Amino acid sequence: MLLLMWESLLIVGFFSRWASCQTQSLTSQHPPVPAASFPALPSEFNDIPGSYQKCWTSFYDYSFTRNFLFTEFAKSSTRIVTTFNPPRTGISTYSGNAVEDCSTTLFGTTILCDNATRASSHQTNCRTRPTIGTVSWTEYQSDITTITPTWTSQFQKPSPTCKVASDLSPVCSRMFDAWRWHTAQWSSQKPVPTDITTRIYNAVPQCTPLTYTPSPSAQPLCRISASLYQAYHWPKPAPSGSAFCTSDATLPSKTLTIPNQPSTTVVSGHTLTSPSIYHFLKNVQVETYIGAAIQPGGLGPQARNIWAVSSFIPADKPLTVAQLESQLLTVSETCIGRELDYCSLHLNTGFRVHDISTVRSEIYRSHCVDKCFGEKGGVIYQTAYRPTIAIPVSDVMRQNGDIFRDCFWVLDDYSEGGWRTYYSSETAAVLVTSVASTAFVPIMTPTIGMIRTVSATPGATLVTAVRPSQTSSS
Repeated sequence: MLLLMWESLLIVGFFSRWASCQTQSLTSQHPPVPAASFPALPSEFNDIPGSYQKCWTSFYDYSFTRNFLFTEFAKSSTRIVTTFNPPRTGISTYSGNAVEDCSTTLFGTTILCDNATRASSHQTNCRTRPTIGTVSWTEYQSDITTITPTWTSQFQKPSPTCKVASDLSPVCSRMFDAWRWHTAQWSSQKPVPTDITTRIYNAVPQCTPLTYTPSPSAQPLCRISASLYQAYHWPKPAPSGSAFCTSDATLPSKTLTIPNQPSTTVVSGHTLTSPSIYHFLKNVQVETYIGAAIQPGGLGPQARNIWAVSSFIPADKPLTVAQLESQLLTVSETCIGRELDYCSLHLNTGFRVHDISTVRSEIYRSHCVDKCFGEKGGVIYQTAYRPTIAIPVSDVMRQNGDIFRDCFWVLDDYSEGGWRTYYSSETAAVLVTSVASTAFVPIMTPTIGMIRTVSATPGATLVTAVRPSQTSSS
């Protein structure tokens, strides 16, 4: 290893007018690992089982030793750096492919009274042209190599496999009480240990405690979700000609099989009456907020809200909500903030069931906030229209025997991959996202005097989010 280093230095020496070489000395052995200082807990923590304390100590020893060896590793590594004086310059050549002369072919095009082009699909073809370019560069220094010590395997040993305590458990909370005791003990020493920050970090228990719980007398905060959704509707003739572009276009409000009487049918044991549209929510799950969890001191993962399943209604007992077409709500959102992560949801009327098969141009634009309409050259692709439908939770409760009437419902935050988006809305609602046309099932008109039975089939996925307004989880 040393021979290689000296060979590198000799090579650099031939170019001493252009470069100077700087090295650090190589340490072949690290100092002995000092004993970890983890004082025994006083009697006030005797309620923490001894096996948990022993496991906690093993994690502390492991972290302490690993941190010490990493520090020594940095000292023992040798970095050979070449500094160029004056700097080296040059020109590099690169090649690639330029995409140009793109053309789009539309299939299944139609133009209605709104003069918007609609297409069932499209295909884009482009010409690829090879390109060559150059870029100038300047190099001030360069790492020839970094020589590392041979004892690095000592801090690659596996961590302890024992479990300190379960997340959210009372024992976990008590261990963080003990962690605060350790922190106070180290802070009170005279002089204060130079490695106190490292000690405090290494001593963090390997679990996440509940740091906030709502008052037992508070109204429970709830959220609802379901894995299946479908909507049954009485089909009406689609508006045609200029009627399609009339914002207040109305069609017969009843599908009559008997004069002056609404039609009825039975779906999964539920009697449906025209002209209402019926939402079916299946595999309904209600969760109750039990608190917020975070490791104290800003350590560990970010805070998160904790929920526990309080009710589950199986698929064979769906919750149903009846609405007239004029009462159907779709969702749009407005987001602000540096990362557009604070969003307000707006519940909009004016949705028509026919939009699922042939969407109006103004509805299409509002759905994609003009972006997709502009990017696609003003062409409407029906498959790109997948609205979010909102069903007020108050309607779900009222039409299902005042179910879950003890809950307080609000909208929540959504976290994915460590990033969190916060949603707010004046109305708590069940959100059915990305609704496909297959989610709306037409009810075929039964024979006069007959009640027709329809079998339900899986539909879109239903999601809902709720956030307790009394807590902060940022």
